[in-house]
Amino acid sequence: GLYDAMNKWGKSLLVHLPEGMLFDEKQLTELRNALGKSHGGCPVYLKINTKARSAYVIETTDRVLLNDGLFRELERILGDKTWQVESGY
Repeated sequence: GLYDAMNKWGKSLLVHLPEGMLFDEKQLTELRNALGKSHGGCPVYLKINTKARSAYVIETTDRVLLNDGLFRELERILGDKTWQVESGY
């Protein structure tokens, strides 16, 4: 199905973080726990946009399985449209 294709062709998971979240320990802990529960082979990158209109992308040590549960958890913690799967195409 869809998630099988995502895991086959997905090159990485890009999670968008608002700048203020860097200092929100509760949200960061929730994000860390969510990523830690979904073990797989897809690398996770965090993209942080700053007020200066620049962005930083940080590779994490997490490797996840792309699935609906993970995506719903990310949206619960960070809000809608805060993640994207980068394809291998």
